[in-house]
Amino acid sequence: MTNLYMPVIAFVLSLIMVIVYFSKKRVDLLENKLYSLMLLSILFDSLCVSLIFINVNTVYNETIVKILNKIDFLFLIIWSTSILIYTYIVTYKEKKNFSENLKIFVIVNLILDLFMYVIVLFAPIDIILINDIKQTARGLAVNISIVFCLLHVVASLVMILLNFKNITQKHLPVFIINFTAVIIAILFSTNPFLICISIGLVLNNLIMYFTIENPDLKIIEELKKNRSLTSKSYIEKTNFLFRMSAEVKK
Repeated sequence: MTNLYMPVIAFVLSLIMVIVYFSKKRVDLLENKLYSLMLLSILFDSLCVSLIFINVNTVYNETIVKILNKIDFLFLIIWSTSILIYTYIVTYKEKKNFSENLKIFVIVNLILDLFMYVIVLFAPIDIILINDIKQTARGLAVNISIVFCLLHVVASLVMILLNFKNITQKHLPVFIINFTAVIIAILFSTNPFLICISIGLVLNNLIMYFTIENPDLKIIEELKKNRSLTSKSYIEKTNFLFRMSAEVKK
């Protein structure tokens, strides 16, 4: 059951991150909501992969394995769509008509996702079992899912590069995700039996938590802004009183 280790580790890490993230107060931002969706999608993705290998190594049922694989692909599509929309928000939120354009962007992506969900659910998939270590899935459903997710990741990178002058710290995870996607693609192409997608995406979520979407950092930033506004208001009042005092002395 060697292949079970990585998805189980991914599931445990995802579960810890979900518990920590949702147990703390968060600023109500669209980016945070999308990050929450990314956390949950990889939690269920790693759970599906773990269940797949538990089934394979116990009472093997090919139908159940195929269904779990396709459900897993749906969660991967949800994650990749979330990172694409996240990139759009942090890149264009200062632009004119952002809210209207965001609605259109989200609707178009949801329609495409729904279309892809239907294709993946009905597309053929083959389960390859060589031994207790070498197990994987192949077929049209696998290829479509991987290509569609990679297109989302690449589109996110292109979006940033086209707006390179406006790049901020919030864009850092997208570069890391693209780098990770290349590494995963290379590893998977050289060894399709290596189960590395879930753990790779968990690490991406972890990096986003500490660099961008950590709720503690968000709250601290809000407190700093409020303190700055309070200090500015205090200085303005002090200057006003000083001027008034000077006028009265005259």
